[in-house]
This record gives sequence, structure tokens and C-alpha cells, in this order.
Amino acid sequence: MSKEYSMDDLTQAEKELTEMLQKKKQLFKNLDSIEQSLYNLETSYIEDSTYGNIIRGYEGFLNSRTPNRRARTIDQDRIFSQSSVSFSKIQQEQDAIIDDEEEYIEKKKKKKTDSTRKKRVIHSDED
Repeated sequence: MSKEYSMDDLTQAEKELTEMLQKKKQLFKNLDSIEQSLYNLETSYIEDSTYGNIIRGYEGFLNSRTPNRRARTIDQDRIFSQSSVSFSKIQQEQDAIIDDEEEYIEKKKKKKTDSTRKKRVIHSDED
């Protein structure tokens, strides 16, 4: 009951698969571009709305003094960016990379400190 496939069928299937993979790759690029644009616009909105915004509230309008600095952006304020599942995954991957880099730097510092201690011990033994 199994169907026999010809080389033409396999070639056609391979061509369709290649086209679908290219389309998938392009869709991911588009999604990444849209998410990055959203992130940048969200940052601009949060930082430029010194009197208040939909995220933090509008209590700044009640104060008579003019704020002299831009609002700081924190991750908890990113309600639009965080609504994307794929953006959250990307952020987690970036955080992991940063953690790995920090760990590497710490190891390098420790190694340098250890080698400096060894040199001091050697010099003190010579005296």
C-alpha cells in the first residue's frame, strides 16, 4: 500500500521545501525588524513622555514644575515588547550571552590576579 515516488517527485518536494525555508527565513527577518522597530518606538515613547504616559500614569501633569530629565526606561515598562513571545526568547538569549561574557571576564580577572600572586611569591622567595 505504500506509494512509490519518482525522482521528479523528490526533486519537486526538495524544491518546495527550499522555497518554504527561504520564505520562513524572510518571515523571521520581517518579524525581527518589526519587533526592533516596536522596541525603539516604545523606548522613545517612554523616555520622551516626561509628564506621564499610559504605562506610568499621568501624575506628572499635576505637578507645576517642569521635569528636567528624560524618563529612564526599565524592562517592566516594556508592555508592548514583552507581549511578543519571540521577543522574550531573544531577550533571554541575549541575557544568557551577557552572563557568559561577564563570567568570562571574571575568570580572566581571576586568572590575572592569580598569576600576579604567583609572581609576588616567586620574588619574595628570592629575597
